[in-house]
Amino acid sequence: TDPNNPLPYIMMGDIYFRINLPDKALKEYKHALELDKDIEAGHFGLGNVYERKELPEKAIKEYEIALRLRPDSPDTHRAMGLIYGKYLKNNQKAIYHFKESLKLNPNQDQSEQIKKAIKKLLYSSRP
Repeated sequence: TDPNNPLPYIMMGDIYFRINLPDKALKEYKHALELDKDIEAGHFGLGNVYERKELPEKAIKEYEIALRLRPDSPDTHRAMGLIYGKYLKNNQKAIYHFKESLKLNPNQDQSEQIKKAIKKLLYSSRP
């Protein structure tokens, strides 16, 4: 395999993340980004790790980069909605990103959960 190819590092990061080894996942994603700073999956993966570690500001920073690289990502919009709603208490931005996620992929597995989250955020935003 090509040692300069970031994809194996992304795949290992994803595996480590799924089996709840966020520190190892973080290392793999960072290695991938050292090889290619513009690989969207690396920034998305870092955002996921930071969210799991409850570091919302770092997560948002990585998700914003991922979104600049791939603006049509429903997963990144959904993740940003979660961060803005759960941690940063910015209901307006949370709703925006949840709606964008649904617009980009209305049939995603989490669509019902997203719709419920939007309703809850709208209700809690009332004066």
